[in-house]
Amino acid sequence: MRYNRSVLILYGEPIEAFEDLKRFSEVTGAVYNTLKQKKFPIKVNGKMLTKEPKGESMEYIERNGQLIRIL
Repeated sequence: MRYNRSVLILYGEPIEAFEDLKRFSEVTGAVYNTLKQKKFPIKVNGKMLTKEPKGESMEYIERNGQLIRIL
């Protein structure tokens, strides 16, 4: 079991959270090898992808007053 201390947040409509870059690539169809070479924050299809600390919760994260499920 992995214990990531950060989570990827995709600021768009709706705001989405991802466990890691590999999972983000699977869900969105983005190319993993291209994304892993870039530095954060990354602009993907007009939306901003940032890496932020996860906090105490392992399934949900709160950003901008919204509770977001981590995919």
